[in-house]
Amino acid sequence: MRHCRSLGKMPFDGKGGIGQMYKLFGDRMDDVIDELNEALAA
Repeated sequence: MRHCRSLGKMPFDGKGGIGQMYKLFGDRMDDVIDELNEALAA
């Protein structure tokens, strides 16, 4: 699992952080983070 430091900071930590993201996306979590990064960088 690739760690995303931002998920441990506000406002993400108040919404469950990396643990909640893993609950929602499971094994696809790294793919989701990659897709988000690509979209935000475009």
